[in-house]
Amino acid sequence: MEKKKLIQVAVVVCLVVLPLCALPFMYPGLASLLGVILILLPILALTGKLKNSVVGLLTPGRQPGTGLRMLEILVGIVLVVTASTASSRKAQRQMAADIQGQADTAKRDSEARILSLQQNLSTVVLNCRARIESAKTALEKGSYAQAEENLVQVSRRMGPYLMLSPVPPEIVSVRETYERLTAEVTPITKAQTAWKELQDVIVAGDDSLKERKFIEAQTFFVTARDLLKGIGDPAAKTLGLNLSRTAGAVESKLKLLKKPAEREEAALQKARIEREALAYACGDKPERSAWDGAIIGLESELKENAHDPSSIDVSACSEPVMSDKHCWTFRCKVRGKNLFGALILKTPMYEKNRFGFSEIK
Repeated sequence: MEKKKLIQVAVVVCLVVLPLCALPFMYPGLASLLGVILILLPILALTGKLKNSVVGLLTPGRQPGTGLRMLEILVGIVLVVTASTASSRKAQRQMAADIQGQADTAKRDSEARILSLQQNLSTVVLNCRARIESAKTALEKGSYAQAEENLVQVSRRMGPYLMLSPVPPEIVSVRETYERLTAEVTPITKAQTAWKELQDVIVAGDDSLKERKFIEAQTFFVTARDLLKGIGDPAAKTLGLNLSRTAGAVESKLKLLKKPAEREEAALQKARIEREALAYACGDKPERSAWDGAIIGLESELKENAHDPSSIDVSACSEPVMSDKHCWTFRCKVRGKNLFGALILKTPMYEKNRFGFSEIK
């Protein structure tokens, strides 16, 4: 009898366990599902909620013992763990393959780019040298902007070759000539740009001075003085610019503007202080009700001193405005009963400040 049980176990191991152990490496998802089934069914069978389990289905007419059911659970655990490990390793292998594929693609692209650059090297060198000659000619003729444009084109064309290691000797030679010319042209073109901006600033300063906007004019001429400092003497000499005369004119206007600008600043400061003081005394602008147009808070204050508070009704107030003599002023329609019980309508003018409402007589 014991021999027959051993044979049954051996058959189960050979026909079921071994194939199941190989399953995670082929189909991890299916193996995980079977592992969960192998774990749950024996547990349900052991607790009496299920009559049979997987091994019991393979041995009809016989109920497997506790040992076989524990074996089922163990096999299920092995399946789940093995499937999880296999799935993780598969993902890692796929990720490594993707990274390697990207690296190979990048390497092939780089090699193709380098090959293309090498094939076009002679053409690029010829073009760069032609551009450099054009830049020299433009420089001799005083066409500094055209010379700079040619040098920009040279920089763009030889840029990719400067990234190579080593840099081709032909490109090294072109770069040396390019750098010498650039050092000669760039200060001149910068001086031209600064001079043009300087003239615009001086014109704007003169316009502000005519309009008696002294602080604004002073700001323009200070900017003009800073721009003059950025123009080098060699570049100015090449362009024929008289920096000393322009600087003298700018300084003269700054001296002329000093006292008027100080007076304007003092007046602005005084006005600013007065506005701040008025804003503090008047408080925030009163709000109008969207329902009847009444100024919020006025009706409550009027009711405190009214003969018949229940009869007071405020409506259709004008938009509050601030005047020189008063804070927020507005006019409202006010209905209420007088001492004789008659309902009357008035449209008085009110003022609102930080301390409350008051009627303007």
